[in-house]
Amino acid sequence: MLTKGDDFPLHQSAEPIAFAGTDRNFYDRYFFNGYAPDGSVFFAAAMGFYPQLGIVDASFCVVIDGVQHNLRASRRSGGERLELSVGPIAITIDVPLETVTLDIAANDGPLAGKLCFAGRHFPIEEPRFTRRNGTRLSWTIRA
Repeated sequence: MLTKGDDFPLHQSAEPIAFAGTDRNFYDRYFFNGYAPDGSVFFAAAMGFYPQLGIVDASFCVVIDGVQHNLRASRRSGGERLELSVGPIAITIDVPLETVTLDIAANDGPLAGKLCFAGRHFPIEEPRFTRRNGTRLSWTIRA
């Protein structure tokens, strides 16, 4: 069952929020993509939280008329997973599971702006995907 909390990077094991289980490579991520109907503009944005590594990273890429512009940022997390900003890139959960805003603040490069994403459909929980190498768990992805 999905709850409003699922829109925040708090997924983990049965341990307190500060602990993300034992998987060193555990992560929570946001992904955003969009394009103009005529293909003249494409963008992709992401923000990833790696609690076991103490890292948060983010990126924004836009292709306009065939020219690609990239912005990347990274910081130490300090264990806080509700701080949804990395350098000039920030995410705001306006209404959980309904509306999210992506802000790119003015920075040294040419990229800045604000994008608001509004859901057009109620959220659907995706199935879990588990891969094993023999008897060893390789990775598990969950919605």
